[in-house]
Amino acid sequence: MSKRYVQPLRIAIQWAFLAFMLYLGLRFFLFVRHFRSGGATPFVPRADGIEGFLPIAGLLDVRDWLLSGTINPVHPASVVLLVTAVAVSLFLKRSFCSWVCPVGALSELLWKRGFVLFRRNVRPPRWLDVALRGIKYGLLLFFLYSILWRMPPEAVSGFIHSDYNKIADVRLLDFFLHL
Repeated sequence: MSKRYVQPLRIAIQWAFLAFMLYLGLRFFLFVRHFRSGGATPFVPRADGIEGFLPIAGLLDVRDWLLSGTINPVHPASVVLLVTAVAVSLFLKRSFCSWVCPVGALSELLWKRGFVLFRRNVRPPRWLDVALRGIKYGLLLFFLYSILWRMPPEAVSGFIHSDYNKIADVRLLDFFLHL
């Protein structure tokens, strides 16, 4: 394939994944609305891909899977999605963020619109850039340490089967709807 077709193909795939994520979010919203309305709205089946928005549950589920040898039934898609995203990122470097991740698509859109608006790339001071980038790695290390090394296996299993985790996706939806 010619190099001049790769960039438009990448952007098309990015936006297709973003549209798919919005579709999953809408389907999940309609699923939750059906139950909250007491059945007054039409039933829409729960979209399993919504579990991709639960990376902490996915990390807990992966640890439980490694300890027990079975994938639990609470959020099974979170295991598959997290392992896939990590594997793609490790083997294909930035391909996940530049081809698949909807946040990457929105970030690239904001960067391009900012360039059109300001006629140059606006960059924060280096100290601020490093500090802001450090937040995501700090959070990653915190969750890896807390879940992989500090949390006993019984606590992992207990949390996975808790009522809180069973409705974690609904609670996340509520968070974003009530910002």
